[in-house]
Amino acid sequence: MQHGSQAASQRGGRLLRGLAVVYLLGLGVTASGDTPVVAEIGTNQMTLDGFRLILRAMRDRDGIANSLDTLTRAGRSRILERLVDQRVYTAAARQEGIDQQPDVKVLVEQAEAEVLAKAYLDARSRQVVTTDDALRAYYAQRPDDFRAVARVKARHILLQTKSDADEALAALKGGADFAALAAEKSVDANTRNKGGELGWVPRGLMVKPFEDTLFSLKTGQIGGPVQSGYGFHVIRADEVDEGGMPPFDEIREAVRQRLIAADVEQLRQQLRTRYHAKVYPDVLATMEK
Repeated sequence: MQHGSQAASQRGGRLLRGLAVVYLLGLGVTASGDTPVVAEIGTNQMTLDGFRLILRAMRDRDGIANSLDTLTRAGRSRILERLVDQRVYTAAARQEGIDQQPDVKVLVEQAEAEVLAKAYLDARSRQVVTTDDALRAYYAQRPDDFRAVARVKARHILLQTKSDADEALAALKGGADFAALAAEKSVDANTRNKGGELGWVPRGLMVKPFEDTLFSLKTGQIGGPVQSGYGFHVIRADEVDEGGMPPFDEIREAVRQRLIAADVEQLRQQLRTRYHAKVYPDVLATMEK
């Protein structure tokens, strides 16, 4: 039953995305002036500009890699044929009253909501003032939003006993290669074959004794043994990044995106109040019963 439900959900998702594209066909399908017509469906005409808009929407939705047909003559021809077929099916569905079926109406309304909401938010985002002065002011007023957390590129050797860890530490101080010793001695199967490499470890991720030791090290230094619930760790700091506030010019685009997101979030709250939007968690919870 669960697999059936999941498959139904996936089919519903594909149908919804398809409906969103069908809804887009209502944009720019009527010729005006010298605008060339690329297809006709009864009295409706699909303009070349409207077709370009649909192709762009497909690329935005699916990405270039999944929309290669939009970039070739043969591919565009196939897409146009499919779009005309969709318009024909849509006309037949309306004639037979399928568009009035309750479940279909819900999906069509949702497809319409997705298209209009995206268009509205895109328009709103373009209205946000993102001049250099505005971005610098936003950056300066919210340092905690942009401050990079300290992190260390670390390796470890995990041993079962402290005596084993002490032996490993002594061997390293005697000149043993850390990666080779990790491959030979570490009981951590996930990192052993990578020379004990943990990658970049941000402050606040590891248990306190491990973190305290790790962040006390300078690049190239070895520390430990440190005990955790897994055993005893010998640690090396391959590289240390102190974090701090990155220069504005390095994160200008991130500041711009954050400013736009903040404006949109404020707008979301205002619109929810204006249109009396409500969510009923108790009703939603009944789906789990």
